This record gives sequence, structure tokens and C-alpha cells, in this order.
Amino acid sequence: MKHLLIIVFFGITLSDCSTPQKSDTKHSNNNFVSPTKAEKGSPFKDSIVRKKLAKVYGDSALIIIDSLQNDSLFLKTFGDISTWELGEFVSNAYKIQFPIKPLGWVSDYENVFTDTQIKELDSILTAFERETSNEIAVVTIESYWTTTDKFDSLILSIHNTWGVGKKETNNGILIGFSKGLRCIRISNGYGIETKLTDSQTKNILDEKILPKFKEDNYFEGLKSGILAIMNKIR
Repeated sequence: MKHLLIIVFFGITLSDCSTPQKSDTKHSNNNFVSPTKAEKGSPFKDSIVRKKLAKVYGDSALIIIDSLQNDSLFLKTFGDISTWELGEFVSNAYKIQFPIKPLGWVSDYENVFTDTQIKELDSILTAFERETSNEIAVVTIESYWTTTDKFDSLILSIHNTWGVGKKETNNGILIGFSKGLRCIRISNGYGIETKLTDSQTKNILDEKILPKFKEDNYFEGLKSGILAIMNKIR
């Protein structure tokens, strides 16, 4: 599967650091999502992190995590970013993966939006899919899940694993961003590129999404960008 990738950092100064890339033709079977680095010991001792993991992966994940806290070899991997590959806990003894799952058309893992805002976006995206068969999904990423240099790979992996877009037409778009990392990426399926080019995607980012993001108005920025995308690919 081929995607047009638009990656930007939405800080005070913005720069486009993307190039078109090609993903695997088959959906990825990799499961992913983990912190890339622990600043002080294990992040899984933090109650907020544990609650979020339990919400996404269930209590069984916490049982596994707790068992690893007593493994000295595993604990030595913390703080060494080279041992934290994309979405995997890695040590000599363990290679444990926690799969991320979609929560709907809008998967707000970073808690950027209110419940009302998520329902509104989900309603818009559901109606559009029924009208056109094109699929647009949104995911927000916690800053401790990855780093800025691996952010684009993570969003592409999510796009592939979730299979956003119909398999026969590859007509899906995934919008992924992290408020904490100040990164956003729009991943367009191959079937979208005839209606929405990479330059057009960048224009939508620059003109519709990023100005609102700079004002910390993420809902209005995302909604405006989604509507602009829909007008292009309808």
C-alpha cells in the first residue's frame, strides 16, 4: 500500500519535513504503542500511565507489566532509547507488544477533545463514509508513546494496521497528531491521491488546520481540515 505522507511540526516555526513514501502492500500485523524512554525509572509506576494502559489494553496488561517490574534485565532497558523500538518492549528476554485499537472514527488517546466534540466529529465522518465510501479516521497520540523522529512511522503503522479505507480501493485517510509532541501527519491511501495530492494536503494543513492549532483550538482546526478534505475527495 502506498501513502502520501505529510508531516509537519506545529510549533512557533513550522516546517514541512515530509516526502512521499511507500508502505507495505499488505496490512501490517505489528502491534505497537509503548513509551520510547523512561526519564526516571519505569513509567508504569505512574498511576496516570497505569490507568490509561488499563483503559486501552485491559487489566491483563497491568498484570504482565507488574511481573516485569521484578525482572532486572527488563528494567535495565529503561532509559536506553535504542532498546525501545517502534511500539515494542524489547530486552534480551522479552519482546512484548501491546496492540492499539481504534475507539471509533476518532480515537482520542491524548484526551484533546470533549465527549461532545468527539461525537460531532464521529457523526461527520460516519455520514461521509456512508455517502462516499471514503474513510477518514483521526488518532491523537500521547507524547510518551513515541518521539518526534518516529512519529511518522507510528502513524503509518496505525494506518496500515487499522486498515483505514476499503481494501479494494485503498480510499482511506488517517489524520494523526500529538499536542504534546507538536506533530501532525496526514496519511493518504493510494486511492485518494488522484483527488487529493500531497501539495493540496499541505495547503489544507497550512491554511485550515495549523492556524487554529497555534491558538490551541484543536477541535476547530481539525474540523475545518476534515471538511476541506471532504470537499476535495467527495
